[in-house]
Amino acid sequence: MSVQRFVILSVARSGTNYFASKIAFLPGVLFGWEPFNNVLDRWFDETTLFNGLPDATKDALRNVKLRNLNHEEFYEAAFSPKSNIALPNVSALGFKIFPNHSSRLFWRIATEPEMKVLLLERENRFDTFASLIRAYRIWAPLLWTDTPWTGTPEFGAGDLFRFDPIFFASFVQSIDSIYDGLKLVLEQNKINCIHLRYDAFTNSDKEIARACDFLGVQYIDYKSMVKKEITQNPYDLFHNSELVKEHIKRYYHQFWRDTVQEST
Repeated sequence: MSVQRFVILSVARSGTNYFASKIAFLPGVLFGWEPFNNVLDRWFDETTLFNGLPDATKDALRNVKLRNLNHEEFYEAAFSPKSNIALPNVSALGFKIFPNHSSRLFWRIATEPEMKVLLLERENRFDTFASLIRAYRIWAPLLWTDTPWTGTPEFGAGDLFRFDPIFFASFVQSIDSIYDGLKLVLEQNKINCIHLRYDAFTNSDKEIARACDFLGVQYIDYKSMVKKEITQNPYDLFHNSELVKEHIKRYYHQFWRDTVQEST
């Protein structure tokens, strides 16, 4: 049986882990997460991400000769639509990739005519920004600047971690430009693609169902799989939350959301 290859193409902090976690547990789907992340150079080395893959993925890949392959070799052996890897009971094999992953391989994957592409983005750019802030508060807590904005943009250590309206405007423009470029390349290359614009709190199940239909796999609604972070009001990340709310409501009304109610 031919195994459909697919890739979730997105920008970091766009909810790909939440989205992929629901895709990964669907019957017949084998999902390899981020095999072409630049921080991962080789496979099956105990220091790499292989040991963090789901057991089903490891079991399916363990008997294939993939040990110590680089990105290009691993793609050819396992994920390329032209690969002849044996995958019993698997109808769709996928992974996710960001534009900053494996630059030598990225555009080849994104323009592979036999690959199905799920272009995933959050509807709300502020949610992406808030997710970035959450991540940096965990990764670099000593750089967190939890102080009100003074009205003057300041760029330097720690300034990313508080709300600066000018920085946010730059962030939105940057994300918009990346997606515009991705969509243009996919269209020009006539790639078999579905564009998913979702909000993890409001319409993720609908978009996941669309993705399943696109991939030809059975959709199962896992209601219990809700990430904790989507139950937190993103404005509460900032000391000056009222300023943030007022700014988003006034200048980015398309991103405005009064509150994020706790999911039940």
